[in-house]
Amino acid sequence: MTRFLPIASRAAAASIALFLAVSLAAEAPAGARADWSTYGGGFHNQHFSLLREINTSNVAGLAVAWTVAIPDAGAGDVSLQTTPLVIRGREAGLPEVDALMFVTSPRGRVLALDGASGKVLWTAEPALREPLKLCCSMTNRGVAFGRVGLGEPRVYVATPDARLWAFSATDGTTATGFTDGEAPGAVTVGDNTLGVSLTMAPLFISRDEIPPGGATGGKDVVIVGSSGGEFEARGSLTAFDALTGQQLWRFFTVPAPGEFGGETWPKAVQGPFADAYSRGGGAVWMTPAYEPKSGRLFFTVANPSPNLDGTHRAGNNLFTDSIVAVDVRTGRRIWHYQQVHHDLWDYDPASPPLLIEVHGRRAVAEASKTGFFYILDRDTGVPLFACPETPVPASTFTAFDGSPEITSPTQPVCPAGLQFVPVKEPGAMVPDPSTGAQVESIFTPPSWNFRPVAPGIFGGAEWSPVAYHPDLGLAFISGVIAPFLFVPFGEFSPTPGTLNLGGLPIPVVTQIGGTVTAIDVNAGTVRWQRKTRWPLVGGALVTAGDVLFYGEGYPLAGSVVALAASTGIEMFRFWTTGGVNAAPMTYRANGRQFVTVAAGGAPHYLSRADNLLVTFAIKDGQ
Repeated sequence: MTRFLPIASRAAAASIALFLAVSLAAEAPAGARADWSTYGGGFHNQHFSLLREINTSNVAGLAVAWTVAIPDAGAGDVSLQTTPLVIRGREAGLPEVDALMFVTSPRGRVLALDGASGKVLWTAEPALREPLKLCCSMTNRGVAFGRVGLGEPRVYVATPDARLWAFSATDGTTATGFTDGEAPGAVTVGDNTLGVSLTMAPLFISRDEIPPGGATGGKDVVIVGSSGGEFEARGSLTAFDALTGQQLWRFFTVPAPGEFGGETWPKAVQGPFADAYSRGGGAVWMTPAYEPKSGRLFFTVANPSPNLDGTHRAGNNLFTDSIVAVDVRTGRRIWHYQQVHHDLWDYDPASPPLLIEVHGRRAVAEASKTGFFYILDRDTGVPLFACPETPVPASTFTAFDGSPEITSPTQPVCPAGLQFVPVKEPGAMVPDPSTGAQVESIFTPPSWNFRPVAPGIFGGAEWSPVAYHPDLGLAFISGVIAPFLFVPFGEFSPTPGTLNLGGLPIPVVTQIGGTVTAIDVNAGTVRWQRKTRWPLVGGALVTAGDVLFYGEGYPLAGSVVALAASTGIEMFRFWTTGGVNAAPMTYRANGRQFVTVAAGGAPHYLSRADNLLVTFAIKDGQ
């Protein structure tokens, strides 16, 4: 395949651009149409844009406007999962740039680009503490932007060595006033020598969007979560003062004895397995959703540790595999909903939560590795569509020291209308049509019978963000079909700081595939679904032009796909040299709508590596 070359965008005449900008400013609040201000497009994480210049009548006329090569991508165990941010250049002290884009490399480098042309304006490179201890490929999902103090524009990036950095959004210089005293421009979130790392795009919340009171009152805040559960590291979500870097509060995702939820972990015991909570995992992979009026943050907590071995962590293991709501002012828990009790399958909710409405009722939703789309009341955490506790098989596995695997007798199982990949009901076992082999149901415990279980450790849904169209009432989910063999290994003793999955997950590569599914959130039913040959990992974007964008990744290439959001009919496909495993976004620059997505692959999903950020626009004259 011939690699395509960057194409210079054709800027409109300045007078026409100014006229369009003024007209559109009157039509909607600045940023509501033109910008992409957070990882999810806004605090609600809906991955939805009001832009409609690109629509079902002309999306087939999309062409590459420009491309940029992203550093640190395209080779080795890296995955290009970044989603850019776009703001108005004047907000960052660059009034000559209409649309200013920030994008990150897998190592956390930040590039500032002119969104109209792709021209690199500056680059900031955090100094990482190496060697790095990482799980699951090196990656970074993006930056946060905000104005602090007297209006100083900054970008914030979380790096794989478990630090949070701040740079000037004007020129990329280090924000020296942001520090914990160790390095100018950085604060330490965790200890990477013990496996703690950061992959999420941070979330900036200005003081004007935080209710008064608490530790964050009167301050601009940056929120970031830690990863590292595969190294038996205890997860957390932390709020920092965006001006100084001072830690304002920290919520540990695994409670200590005496704290709410502490009883769901083993009581303190003698010997090497004492204090299991301190090694409990519970990473926070993805950017939270935020509701300014109530001051509530909604985030997901990943699996307990070790992933496949729970013989020495008896109990439901809160708050792992949960959606959690906390008060942004204090970090105190408001409610939680646990999707999987005592997880043994790596069924963590890796996709970010999003805020939606169901018949006018405020809700929070999340697509999980279980293959279920959970829709909860935003105030209470109670499911709006019941996912009843359902009896599931018990485990017969015993660890080397005689400790039995005590599974939860029940698990929440959501109805068929909220299932976006094929899910076998608990206790059911059906033959694989291609081989005749038995495929066991969801929540069948790991064992040595060497029969596949569906879903596997990839889901369901991976980190792929859900896109939601509020006018259509549809949520669009990227799904993975990949049964796994789950073979458990009991620990001889804990090994914090050492990669430990607690067993061996083996993919059944002959049965992999993917789905893109539209779920009607008001009815709790599947509106339409398309199946794909390869797993869908990356996420989606939907626009007011009734266009749904997503990407596909294959061993030899990738593609950017556009569907009619209301029907699922394919309208556009563009082949890329690398797999598309990041969420697309859209923005306006110089009066023209663009769509941008990273096409750099993900080796763990057999998606071809590359290093391109690809930006599309409608061809001139169309």
